[in-house]
Amino acid sequence: MSAFDLVVASNTLAPIDLHFGHLIRRRDSGPGADVLALTAALVSRERGRGHSCIDPRDWAGRPFPTEGVSTLPPLPDPTTWDCALTGSELIGDGSRPTPLVRDSAGRIYLHRYWRAEQRLAQRLIERLTRTAHKVDGEALAPLFQQLFGLGEVASNAAPDAQPSAPDWQAVAAAAALAHAVTLITGGPGTGKTTTVARILALLTAVAPEARIGLTAPTGKAAARLGEAIADQLDGLPIPGEQRGLIPRQASTLHRLLGFNPRNDRFRHHAGRPLALDTLVIDEASMVDLLMMDAVLDALPSTAHLILLGDRDQLASVETGFVFGDLCAAARPDGSYSSAFVDFYRQLSGRDLEASKATPTRGSLQDAAVELRISYRFRDQPGIGELATAVRLRQADQALSVLEDPAIDDVVLCAPPAVQDQALQPLLAPLEAYLASDSPTEALDRLTKFRILCARRQGDWGVERMNAVVERYLSRHDHPIGERWYPGRPIMVTANDYQVRLFNGDLGVCWPEGGRLWAWFVSGSDLRRLPLAKLPPHETAWAMTVHKSQGSEFDHVLLVFGDTDSQVMSRELLYTGLTRARKRAVIVATPNILRVAILRGVRRASGLVDALRPPESGRVAEPERPDQATTDVEIEVEPIGQEPGSGQLSLF
Repeated sequence: MSAFDLVVASNTLAPIDLHFGHLIRRRDSGPGADVLALTAALVSRERGRGHSCIDPRDWAGRPFPTEGVSTLPPLPDPTTWDCALTGSELIGDGSRPTPLVRDSAGRIYLHRYWRAEQRLAQRLIERLTRTAHKVDGEALAPLFQQLFGLGEVASNAAPDAQPSAPDWQAVAAAAALAHAVTLITGGPGTGKTTTVARILALLTAVAPEARIGLTAPTGKAAARLGEAIADQLDGLPIPGEQRGLIPRQASTLHRLLGFNPRNDRFRHHAGRPLALDTLVIDEASMVDLLMMDAVLDALPSTAHLILLGDRDQLASVETGFVFGDLCAAARPDGSYSSAFVDFYRQLSGRDLEASKATPTRGSLQDAAVELRISYRFRDQPGIGELATAVRLRQADQALSVLEDPAIDDVVLCAPPAVQDQALQPLLAPLEAYLASDSPTEALDRLTKFRILCARRQGDWGVERMNAVVERYLSRHDHPIGERWYPGRPIMVTANDYQVRLFNGDLGVCWPEGGRLWAWFVSGSDLRRLPLAKLPPHETAWAMTVHKSQGSEFDHVLLVFGDTDSQVMSRELLYTGLTRARKRAVIVATPNILRVAILRGVRRASGLVDALRPPESGRVAEPERPDQATTDVEIEVEPIGQEPGSGQLSLF
């Protein structure tokens, strides 16, 4: 029995991986057909786990990844693997259509993902080689300094005094004025949307006729972006007519591009581009490779692209981690080219550190800024300190924060023997929610608390914790129907443009006129919907950390339990923890947290190399020096994508 047949017999391959392997073996009759089939199945399997490609050097000599089967032979050594693939008509270098592509560094892709990665890199480089706007720094300096409070040095400072640290929000704004692509990364509360509102004020001062678009991967994130921009606009020192040039509403990426589910295509593309001069994408870490490729395809080559995100958050649930790769290629370390330092000084009157190395033309270095000061956790120092320790992979420091009796805004609780007892920290906000007198009040109080889980299923998964809450309700005389009941929180799981509900929208069941309705807030309006018209949805006392991205809650209960899972990672813990505004209670053992903090998510990709071409040989996977990574299992759960962007296709 061949190696591929042994893998097939293990019954652990997903149907799509199995069929793809069989297809490749049927179409190749050469001596390397078995290895080629194994390669195809592995590439397909890893694509489903978020990886754009595989590198045989990372897999050579390891058993094919199957569950509970230890007798499988190892994958070939690099030389044998290379010989088996060489000469096959089914794998090429991308110059002609083949199901598999091997790039110059030896990575192996499905053709569709190789093409998307190469095209995305090329379009970004082309944008980076030109200036976004012709900006007169001296003329714009008064408004720039007024927006960022840089006009005057403190009266008690020396005449030549300079702040001890740069205003990174101002640096980000200068980068946006200087470049056609801008990356702004930062944790929760670092002012990403505050910064972008000021950037838009500057851009409309430079180009009043510019057409601006606001977008995000999910309906929930888009609504939050629009609300945040609208909240900032009224306080900006710009004329009313200029405020009117800045949009106050955002759309989902699928709506922006005009996704058509009937043909799985977008209405806007290179042949029918978007009518935009500037596009802002919030929660960019959630945007997958194919979607970002589609955005760059549809965005006019002269348009300005601004990406906002947190490079330390979970990657997209679909293939790739584009935002993380862009940040890795840029390495925003706080030093910039002398040309950009001069431009920033002209705008702000302040200095920046100049890089010792001159960025090459098309480099992302000057276009990327990391916002470093979080304003959200000033009154919750425990959450902020723990989030920093987790992000920096400091397990001992993280556990020290959790053991400090003086810190009460973040708490570690041992998993109780009876799961129902884990609900105790949320009883106060839960009871307040149940005491609501109207759907408006209920929807407001529902945003104050949430249970977050690593997985949907299992002892501490979403389904089990939803059942825990419903058991509590039934024991305390709250009517619980088989499915519907007053106060049931529901979360939409698929976009429905007809009823204007989108993946991630949160609603509540509430009675009126003798019947139950589903109530939602749309902007400032409250609306109700018959239960029969609801798009796919689920009970939302608990949700996965993946689903919570882009949300904030006053009180968060993070339940991880006492059993390790490969889905647990530093990024998942960081993302879940930073959803809390006031207090986070973590139900886990210290060892589970320690393992998670030391386990990072690595997505195989060639995008960094494509954006920063190596002089010779292979460029190592870039990592932040304090954040080593290991490959982990990712539980894929759609959080706002429509069917179009994630389907497996050969070409």
